[in-house]
Amino acid sequence: MTLVIVDDEVFIVEMMKAIIDWEGLGLVLAGTAYDGMEACKLIEAEKPDIVITDIRLPGIDGLGVVRTCYMREDHCRFIVISGYRQFEYAQTAMSYGVKEYLLKPIKEQDINRALKKMIEEIEVERVVKDSLSVAEAQLDDNRVTLQKGFMRAVIAGEMSEKNYDTINRSYMLNFQPGIYQMMILKVDTDQGREEREVFFKALGEKFYDDFMEQYRKHCFELVYQIQDTKLYLIVNFDLTGEEELLLLQKELMDRLVKYTAMFKNVKAVLAKSSYYAELNLTAEALEETEQVLRERIVPGMPSIIGPKVLPEQEEEYQISKCSRRSLKKSVINRDVHALSRALRTAFTEFETTKISGMSCRNFCFSLSKLLNSVMLNEQIIFDVDWQGQEEQIAKQIDECGTYHDIRKYMIQTLRDRFEDCIDREDGTDNRAVRIVKQYIAKNYMKKIQLQDLATLVYLNPVYLSVCFKNEVGTNVVDYINEYRVERAKELLRNTQENVYAVAEAVGFSEPRYFTKIFKRYVGKTPNEYRNGVK
Repeated sequence: MTLVIVDDEVFIVEMMKAIIDWEGLGLVLAGTAYDGMEACKLIEAEKPDIVITDIRLPGIDGLGVVRTCYMREDHCRFIVISGYRQFEYAQTAMSYGVKEYLLKPIKEQDINRALKKMIEEIEVERVVKDSLSVAEAQLDDNRVTLQKGFMRAVIAGEMSEKNYDTINRSYMLNFQPGIYQMMILKVDTDQGREEREVFFKALGEKFYDDFMEQYRKHCFELVYQIQDTKLYLIVNFDLTGEEELLLLQKELMDRLVKYTAMFKNVKAVLAKSSYYAELNLTAEALEETEQVLRERIVPGMPSIIGPKVLPEQEEEYQISKCSRRSLKKSVINRDVHALSRALRTAFTEFETTKISGMSCRNFCFSLSKLLNSVMLNEQIIFDVDWQGQEEQIAKQIDECGTYHDIRKYMIQTLRDRFEDCIDREDGTDNRAVRIVKQYIAKNYMKKIQLQDLATLVYLNPVYLSVCFKNEVGTNVVDYINEYRVERAKELLRNTQENVYAVAEAVGFSEPRYFTKIFKRYVGKTPNEYRNGVK
């Protein structure tokens, strides 16, 4: 296999040449480059199997080189080297398929270990490509699709079939009588949702293959599904193999924790359910595992947590009379800052108790309900989507990796809710409509539902529709369609994208429906419009 080395410092390039085990790894040097432009040309000409590049390069930097090769679909793998412990660098590299990100100073054993692993992966891929027939590849695709369907049904609580023989036939699985266990691998970061998903996907690619292959050797069956920033697993094994499985779990998490320690505010946790003797208890196992996962917010929790961390049945925490009075007074006085102080005091009082994931979750629900009740009594609001608000809070606090993250989120959320209600109290709904319009402007390319918009501004969906039409002169659905059509007109005028791509870019999943809506508002089909403006 061939290798290219890219670094702007000559002595680093020479050092790399000296420490790489060329003969042992079966590598040949295809060339060296000292800036990004030179590297891109060299890679295109030599088509190496592996490229080692520094982040900081003159002209096009290392990430630019990776991006260029990614866009050109060059079939080479990258090892990225950096002297900076920056999450953004690793995140960007990972988004372009880079699996190895090493920090300076580079050690001989680290670079050779990374190269060895990469070479083995390349060799495996080549063997697979050479040996698998089209029929076998299609069979594997079908198996993966069916197994993902099984896990999606389990996670959604829609698995109605209980007999494992029937499940095996329906989903191409191999469940056997023995022990069943549910697991959830969760990665918490302080990054945004999209950044978390990119990082989690990269972690899955980096650690999943080795772990799963080793784990399968000790299991009858192992099924997994990545959803958002969680990796859900169901394992089926014989209890006599428990010790080996526990050792593998520890090895995986030790490696994962060591890797995530390279980045700021990133934490990985593996939550496990109890052992179950029957596959028909997946719903109970999933609920238990989710409860276990919530306990990760408790300070001092290890990276692997099981059902023993779940608290005993505990008495529900009662918000003190003093905090209730302070919160009520701040609402009566329409004082946002006083409300923030009352919320902080309530959390400080709560912290004197024994905090658990369950108690913290219930406390957050209680605070939310208390604020709504006071605002209803004071006639600041006249309707509350209790269930929708609770579901939204539950979803958000489940993404918080620490108690302090939950506290910060709840105080800000309840303060914003109160502030929005005060702004609407003067008899106009301009602010709610403005927020909805801003949301549509930022998210028109995504699926937008009236219920989601209503939840965003804490209004009943029907009431929001009335307010919106009174303020804007058209209903919400027509406004969204008009907005999407205007964006589509811009794309049709300024790009050469086909109608299908334009439809998808502005939020229409069906080109035929897009054409119908476009003609309704413009009087022409998209193609007729494009031809008319040329």
